[in-house]
Amino acid sequence: MSPCPGAARTSALVPSTASSPLVLQVSIGPDPSCQSPRRWAVSLNPQRGRAIKRQANGVKQASRKHRPTPLEDRVLSLWRDGSHGNAGKDSATLGGEVGIAEQLGVARPALREAIARLEAMGVVYRRQGAATVVNRDALRLAGRFDEQGDFSDVIRASGASPSLHLEGCEDIELAGTDADVFDVPDGTPAIRITKRWDANATPARAAIDTVPLHPQDSRDIDPTESILILTERLRGEPVTWELALPTAVPADKDLARVLNVEAGAPLLLLETIGLSVNGRRLYRSHDYHVPGAVPQGLVRNVRPDATLSRRR
Repeated sequence: MSPCPGAARTSALVPSTASSPLVLQVSIGPDPSCQSPRRWAVSLNPQRGRAIKRQANGVKQASRKHRPTPLEDRVLSLWRDGSHGNAGKDSATLGGEVGIAEQLGVARPALREAIARLEAMGVVYRRQGAATVVNRDALRLAGRFDEQGDFSDVIRASGASPSLHLEGCEDIELAGTDADVFDVPDGTPAIRITKRWDANATPARAAIDTVPLHPQDSRDIDPTESILILTERLRGEPVTWELALPTAVPADKDLARVLNVEAGAPLLLLETIGLSVNGRRLYRSHDYHVPGAVPQGLVRNVRPDATLSRRR
C-alpha cells in the first residue's frame, strides 16, 4: 500500500467541479536508495483541461482526447430536458421516432440502433405499436457496476465534486497466487498502483491495480492514467473484457487509513480481471467501495419468458 521504499512523494489536489476538470499534481520519483529504475512524473494542466504526461525524457503527451457524445446519451438528454415531444419533462415515455431524429439531426436507422442499445442497457423498453418506456429508476443511479467508465464522472453524476489521490506506485515481483492469476512464473516483475477517489472530500473508493511487466521494461509510467490505457501501453494489446467478482470484506488497517473508515468496517470489493480478446489476463484490480458513498447499482432486463417467471 506504499510507494517504493525511499521514494520521494509530493502531491497537491484541487477538487473538480461540474464546470472544471479534475486537477491532480503528483511527483513521484525514486531516490538513489530505491532499486526501481522507473520514474513517475505527472502534471495535469487545468488551463487546457486535459492531462499532460511529462516523461523522464522530457516528451509531453496528451493522455486524453475529446470524444463525441454517444447518440444514446443525446436521446436521453432530450428526454431529461422535456424537449422530446411528450407531455412534459420526465415523462415516462420517449417521443416519436420521427421527431427525435429531426431534433438530433440523425437518420432514423441510426436512432433505432441507439434506442436498441438503450434497451440492452435496461434504460428503455420498446413495445410493438406502443410508446417506448423509460426506466427512470435506472437513470437515477450515478453509476453502474455493469458498465465501464471514469469513476470521477460517476461521482460528478451523483452531484458531488470528485478528487483523485495517488496513494502509492511501486515495482513488485509476482509470486504465489498473484503469479498464478496471470499464469506467469514467480519473480515476474509488475507495477502496482493504489489510487483513491473522494466525493466532496469524503473517500468513496480505493483501487489497487496490478499489471505484469516484461523483465526488461523500464518505461516511465503515468500512475494516474486510466488502467485500460496504461495496460494497453504496457502489455501491447487492449482489454476486451472485464471479469468482476463481487464480495463483501472488512477493512484492514491499511484500507481503513486510506478510506478513512474504522478497521473492520464493511466494504464492497470488486476483484476485476482485464482480459484480451485471446483470453490473456492483462491486469488485476481490487476495487474497494465504501457502501452508500455514491449511488451505484446493477440493472437487469427480465425476459418475458413464462418458464423463467414460474421459476421465480
